[in-house]
Amino acid sequence: MSGNSIPDTATLNVFAKELHYLAKERRSGKLAEEINRGLPGSSSTIKSSARKLKKLDEATLASEGAERLLAAKKQWQDVRIWRTMKTSGEVFTDSFYLTATDLTRNEQGRSLPGIPTSTSSCLPKA
Repeated sequence: MSGNSIPDTATLNVFAKELHYLAKERRSGKLAEEINRGLPGSSSTIKSSARKLKKLDEATLASEGAERLLAAKKQWQDVRIWRTMKTSGEVFTDSFYLTATDLTRNEQGRSLPGIPTSTSSCLPKA
């Protein structure tokens, strides 16, 4: 995955099988929680898709996993959720540094100045 598109069909099939497994083991909520930190709102996408995929057998997932996953929720067709999963899985991330320096990432993954949520108590008052 380049970061500019969703994963290919083979990768989506594997992910559908993994999400199926997590749902069977009642652990899809852990994945949802982690991804939701990076992309608010994605928790419901992951959990509801996991419930749908849990009902399918392994053979169906192997051949139609990508199709079923993309049909489960339209958010799977948004590159942002895949980008978030990729960065959430990294051992070292820059998210803490970006937050500490009031930076965010845009749709293309580039850093941008953030909008300060409060004024610093270190600055002199006018």
